Amino acid sequence: MKVHEEIIEVVTINDIVQEYADSTFPDLLCVDIEYLDTAVLESADFSTSKPKVICCEVLDEIPGQETKIYSVLEKKGFSRYARMGHNVIFVESALLPKIW
Repeated sequence: MKVHEEIIEVVTINDIVQEYADSTFPDLLCVDIEYLDTAVLESADFSTSKPKVICCEVLDEIPGQETKIYSVLEKKGFSRYARMGHNVIFVESALLPKIW
């Protein structure tokens, strides 16, 4: 068996938003990065711009992931809105009164 090795550049979510969205997060941010959702959202810099809604994958088979991702997004100003299967929707906390 022949193995091919390749070096791949890692780009952060902040770099992507800066380069492709003029440093402005979209209103809806969907994150599904196979076991890395929490780490990516934790690294996201929402100090100058942030989405109104975030949909991310929360897998039950990862111990503590649900609690961790809720904590991370709560500290960044989001509230859990709904869960559909493995996907959890968070809404910017300031917008909740407008939804309810």
